[in-house]
Amino acid sequence: MIHPALHLVLRHPELLAEHGSAYAALLAAGLSQDGRRLKRQLLCQLGALALAAVGAVLAGLALMLWSEQVWVWVLVPAVPLVLAFGLLWWGHDRTAPDSTLAELGRQLALDAEWLRRAGHP
Repeated sequence: MIHPALHLVLRHPELLAEHGSAYAALLAAGLSQDGRRLKRQLLCQLGALALAAVGAVLAGLALMLWSEQVWVWVLVPAVPLVLAFGLLWWGHDRTAPDSTLAELGRQLALDAEWLRRAGHP
C-alpha cells in the first residue's frame, strides 16, 4: 500500500512544487524582516556609541573649563548622553519577534503531523 501523501505527489507533482515555493517565500519574507530589524538595531547602537563618545568628551571639557555657569557645563554633555540612551532604548527589541526559522519549524511540524494523519486513516 502506497502512502496517501506519496500517492498525491505522484498524481499531482505541481502541488509539491507549489508547496516548496510557499516555503521559499515564507523563508525569504522572514529573513527580510529579520534583516531590517538587525540593521535598525545596529544603526541605533552605532549612533548611541557616537553620541556617548561626544558626551564623554564634552563632559571632560566641562570639567576642565569649570566656570561660574555650572548649568551650561552640565546641560551640554547631558544632551548627547540622553540621546545615546534614548537610541539604545529605541533600538532594543522589548518584545523579540519569532525568528524566521522558528516559524519555518512550526510549519514543517504541521506538515509532518498532516502526513502522519494521512498515513493512518
